[in-house]
Amino acid sequence: MRLSWLFGLVHKDLRKAPEKAEERKEAPPSRRKGRRRPVSTAALLDILGIRGLFRRLFDLAGDILKKTTVSELRVRFRAGLDDPCDTALLIGPAAAGAMLLSDILDRPVELEPAFDEAVFEGQAELAARLRPIVVAAALTRFAFTPVAARAVLILVRDRWKRRK
Repeated sequence: MRLSWLFGLVHKDLRKAPEKAEERKEAPPSRRKGRRRPVSTAALLDILGIRGLFRRLFDLAGDILKKTTVSELRVRFRAGLDDPCDTALLIGPAAAGAMLLSDILDRPVELEPAFDEAVFEGQAELAARLRPIVVAAALTRFAFTPVAARAVLILVRDRWKRRK
């Protein structure tokens, strides 16, 4: 996954490079024991019990997704089962759905049957654009709702109780 900024002039690959066995450093056991959970289970359940939280979270996700523009999408799948008849039964409805999806998205969606072997392979490429100011506006709208204020209040109370 690649994150681009400033019209592609600045970019960062988000995939982690595999670490070598010698480079991995385990934290000393004494440091692990002293760690505390950032949020107690009771506080988390209280936050999940806030009326209207999920609706506001869905609104936030919807606001962000509405402003996301897909510039490139390519999907390729190759599927097959042991029996060619079973492959046809699988690919028939899936190919119709792939054609419909290809027409709706106006992007290529390819589904290739493999009658000679049992295989399920896929590849998808997506390039989307999301402006940070849009995300900031949506997060600000969410942050100033009563639901967010209640959640922050619960977190502050929980942190205050644990300090005593």
